[in-house]
Amino acid sequence: WYRSMYAGPDCPWMRSRGSILAIRDTARSVSAEFKVVIFPMFIGLEGDYPLTAAHEEVTRFCKEHGIPVLDTLPLFTGMRTEDLIVHPKDRHPNARAHKIVGHAVAEFLREK
Repeated sequence: WYRSMYAGPDCPWMRSRGSILAIRDTARSVSAEFKVVIFPMFIGLEGDYPLTAAHEEVTRFCKEHGIPVLDTLPLFTGMRTEDLIVHPKDRHPNARAHKIVGHAVAEFLREK
């Protein structure tokens, strides 16, 4: 289902791009910083992560449009997915995952 969000000329990602640019422009108009953090889905981190192409597409788009971007997928690649989620029936990131990403995001936000 998530892959379909990035496929085709009228996919949700194509529509989202305009929103991202509007946020960037609004931030610039008030001299605010705007940065994007890409957070992975916690599935297949052990090696066959199914949304790598989507991460690459969003990263490429942001860089092409002068938007600082941090893809946090590399922080988790190769780790056991089950060690990073709340529960097998609740795949949201657990405290360990938030701690890992929190340090990287803090550093990213400090960068100028």
